[in-house]
Amino acid sequence: MNYTHFVQTADGYKSKRIGYLALLFGVFWFTVLMLASFRGGKIQIGYAVFGLVLLIALSRLFAQQMEINLQKRTISRSYFGLLKKEFSIAEIRSFELLRHLQMGFHNGTDVIVYLQGNKKITLIERVGRSKNASAIADEIRAIINQQ
Repeated sequence: MNYTHFVQTADGYKSKRIGYLALLFGVFWFTVLMLASFRGGKIQIGYAVFGLVLLIALSRLFAQQMEINLQKRTISRSYFGLLKKEFSIAEIRSFELLRHLQMGFHNGTDVIVYLQGNKKITLIERVGRSKNASAIADEIRAIINQQ
């Protein structure tokens, strides 16, 4: 079956990358701040550090990856393959969409899963539109209900 937000792998499905715009924005501001840090022949370390922190924060959206392994019946979430969290599909109790607002403006929507024992795990963070986050959650439900 074809999905909009997932690609099929040998074991199951892997989420497509999101956050390309955030990554480009981060690279742009990192470059601007790095150039500003070399002003006047002296290195302004504050600009360089702020640029690096901004790049890391914005590339986090691009780095997130989710895998659904249908053979092992698990879901895992990681950033560039690091900081991996894995749990069994059988532990899932419910899904939730959390819409972030900052000063009255939409700032992304998270797809959250609640597990047995009231454990909460954010599967995908800061999806640009709530409609897209809802579609991602629907696709996850469809994939995990496959036999």
